[in-house]
Amino acid sequence: MYSIKQAIRSLINKTPYELQKRLPASTLNGVELALAYYWEYNPNATLVQVGACDGVSNDPISGFIRRRNVRAVLVEPIESSFRKLKAVYGDIPNARIAQAAIAEKDGSATFYKVAETGRWAECTWAPQWASFNKQHLLKHGVKPHEIEAVNVPCLSLRSLIEQFDLGKIDFLQIDTEGFDAVVVEMALNLVDPPDCINFENAHLDLATKETLFQNLKTAGYVWTHDGLNTLAIHHSVVKHWSNPVSQLLI
Repeated sequence: MYSIKQAIRSLINKTPYELQKRLPASTLNGVELALAYYWEYNPNATLVQVGACDGVSNDPISGFIRRRNVRAVLVEPIESSFRKLKAVYGDIPNARIAQAAIAEKDGSATFYKVAETGRWAECTWAPQWASFNKQHLLKHGVKPHEIEAVNVPCLSLRSLIEQFDLGKIDFLQIDTEGFDAVVVEMALNLVDPPDCINFENAHLDLATKETLFQNLKTAGYVWTHDGLNTLAIHHSVVKHWSNPVSQLLI
């Protein structure tokens, strides 16, 4: 085995490449860092999470909301996930739950989810794939007969603000399995857009990303990425933060 490794290293040394050990998994939640910093300056701020799922699985903000008793509205359209979400936040006085999908107009629409039977019955991540786009589930390896179409209530972002009498969304967290750009654009078109927007960029195509980031730039946001997600913060907020934090945002 040693000689094989030596031979491989010898070959690689003759190329422009090098072997590197994989870095250990991240131990710092960048979104929680931004939340903590923002709430230091704005303790009465409002947080809205679109696509909250069950409030636990791969949720970057749930712990912060529960520890700080943050004024928050958690939005989730799928009934089974909505019930779990209510249980998670049942003892948090300032957290309110909305069973809806955020869409461009109020009403109802077809949503696609993994059927909670068969090989997916005990799966913790399959519920996170629920989407307006059936193709999104197929891309994740879900078979057509394993996909369930459900009718869900829909609210625009503006209607959500009015319904919960929010006045303004200060921090907007989005994870909508490919619909994120639409929700971000809705947020940018509000009379008073959010100071901070964290959204999943992984499922957006190149053209959508180019348009979205140009619009964010025009609206005065700077941003950073963690690979799958983008945290965009308005420059009016960043300028009040210390220089080391400001320099991390590109």
